[in-house]
Amino acid sequence: MDTDEADPWTVLAAVRACAISWQPEARIIGNVRAGDIARAIQTIAEEHYPKDRIRDLSAEVEGEQA
Repeated sequence: MDTDEADPWTVLAAVRACAISWQPEARIIGNVRAGDIARAIQTIAEEHYPKDRIRDLSAEVEGEQA
């Protein structure tokens, strides 16, 4: 996924995908645990973005990691 100049949700989706790929206890950004990063982004997404948009971006990001 190209995140250069991407919309904020695309960037957050990529960060969430990165966090999910780590062990949940790993501190990866600003001494914050990967599991906490993934959970925070998921919570924000569920509250502020349409469900189909979340599902589409999650599938796109996960497909690139495979």
